[in-house]
Amino acid sequence: MRRLHQSLFLTRMQWSQYINSAAYIHLPRPPFPGALLSHTQSLPISPLCHSCCHCSGCSNSNNNNNNNNNNNNNNKSNNKTNNKTNNTNNKNNTNNNNNNNNNNNNNDTNKTDTTAKEDKTFIGGTLIQSLQHSQPPRGSGIQPLLEYNRQWASKVVELNPDYFKTLAEAQFPQYLWIGCSDSRVPANEIIGLLPGEVFVHRNIANIVSNADLNVLSVLQYAIACLKVEHVIVTGHYGCGGVKAALEGVSVGLADHWILHVNSVKRRFWKRIERLPQKYHLDVLCELNVITQVSHVLDTQLMAQAWDEKNVSGGNPTVELHGWVFGLDDGLLRPLLSLDRNTDHAKAITEAEEAVFVRYGLHAQS
Repeated sequence: MRRLHQSLFLTRMQWSQYINSAAYIHLPRPPFPGALLSHTQSLPISPLCHSCCHCSGCSNSNNNNNNNNNNNNNNKSNNKTNNKTNNTNNKNNTNNNNNNNNNNNNNDTNKTDTTAKEDKTFIGGTLIQSLQHSQPPRGSGIQPLLEYNRQWASKVVELNPDYFKTLAEAQFPQYLWIGCSDSRVPANEIIGLLPGEVFVHRNIANIVSNADLNVLSVLQYAIACLKVEHVIVTGHYGCGGVKAALEGVSVGLADHWILHVNSVKRRFWKRIERLPQKYHLDVLCELNVITQVSHVLDTQLMAQAWDEKNVSGGNPTVELHGWVFGLDDGLLRPLLSLDRNTDHAKAITEAEEAVFVRYGLHAQS
């Protein structure tokens, strides 16, 4: 269990540093965990730059046009100055030692060097993150995705020519991730692992149901065939499925699926309603994760994995974990961990009680 914390929780810290970079606008986290805050994404600027009026390039072009109309001589002078500046910038980018001329160019060069070093290390999700693109505008079709894929594959081969050959041979993941389908919670990127290093199953509200052959098949294959060492159920704050259950909103066909979360709400509602309303969704998201962990625990697959005969036969012992992901800060928060020697009923009860304690409700009050 300690190895899991040392490996994955270090990489999630790296992920948190990434999303707090200039690529995102990060808002302060409230005193209690989990309030959903939106991130503002920068829009890609078209090379044609048709009168969008959103980028500084357009504003500069308009200003230059006005200057052209007022004074052609000044425009020629500005062009010469710009050419000299561009030449200086190119020299600075070519040689880092010439950094005394322009501090801004130094910063850009240092960022480029850092990115290059990260790419060359080829560690975990760093490569995936460094090759991400802005989402194409709606109506663009799927062609941009195919182009992004070609660029990604080309870059990977450039950095590691044998990567895809090795990837095609087999997969040896140590972890099974059971998470939510929400597009903001991608498993590999969050824990900083590359393709082939984590086996993933996702559905709305990260549900584990003994009536769902899909998730049971994933569990069976991951435990019996892939020999994963850790099963991780991961929810997230602001989950739409949990919110629908909390508010009693009908969402159509998915209503039947969300009944699983409704049962969690009914079980804990008398205590949840005593908390300030602003914490209700966060609390239910955490309690839902703990409940789904208990559902994994109840499967015959886990019983077999923890059976004394299986362990004595040299098969790896599976550990079971429940985490919750913060969309507003990029951090994973462990709610509970179980192994074959844990008092499972006690651990689950303590984890449930800890949720209410965190939000100010104590001792089954």
